[in-house]
Amino acid sequence: MLEVQGTLQPREHLRAMIPVFQTRFGKPHGNCFAACVVSILGGSIEDFPDLSDLAEDSVEANVERQRRIESYVRGRGHRIARWVGPMPKGCHVIAVGDGPSGLRHACVYLDGQLAHDPSPAGGGLKAVDAWCLISPQAAQRLS
Repeated sequence: MLEVQGTLQPREHLRAMIPVFQTRFGKPHGNCFAACVVSILGGSIEDFPDLSDLAEDSVEANVERQRRIESYVRGRGHRIARWVGPMPKGCHVIAVGDGPSGLRHACVYLDGQLAHDPSPAGGGLKAVDAWCLISPQAAQRLS
């Protein structure tokens, strides 16, 4: 996944996020990240690529996982990048960290606040250790 560092110029228009809940739970089948992406971009979670066959934590599996995610996002006119630095303001971002169950989890944040936890149980994240930024391909402005 592309890694971006810098400052984000706030967008004049912020697409309404439509909460989508995960439909599968636990490692390796959980789809909380997919639910976050679909919540931000719109659409159906059933259309998101299945990543459960990439359960192993190997370089090859990680590369293929990123390829599938990037292809899905690009197919919707956007790009996704791991964000390095303070949390971007003015746009929805995917926050990744440990969830209440101790498993890795993803939630949608807006301006430093939890905007959507795709787990029906809720609980958010204990701590955030990575951000993923989704932005329109043509409108992305990084400095």
